Amino acid sequence: MLDNELIRYIKSNYLNFFNKEERLIYNSILNSQKLSKLSLEAKEIFSQNIEDFRCNNLQKEEENLFFEKVIFRIISEEKVYINRCPYCGTLARTPYAERAKCGHSWYNPNVKDK
Repeated sequence: MLDNELIRYIKSNYLNFFNKEERLIYNSILNSQKLSKLSLEAKEIFSQNIEDFRCNNLQKEEENLFFEKVIFRIISEEKVYINRCPYCGTLARTPYAERAKCGHSWYNPNVKDK
């Protein structure tokens, strides 16, 4: 089972590796999340403007299963760089980041962390 941080990292940085069908489902999930926060009038207007609304009733467990399958496929099939802090192993926000959320930085080895 993949952790939520890794799923967020791959969704944020490697969305280009989603295939066409996965991207449609992903967009549908985003649309349904948006719809759940709108008023009834806004929901009607918004849902009329959506061409393909495949997954409007996915349960949270199904969404998590979908993302786990997609992320596992991307990690196994594509060249994905998972940027982890060399000091504590936490994920950085992007593949190019040189500072992790833990506060460690590794862009200049001569400068010590505070």
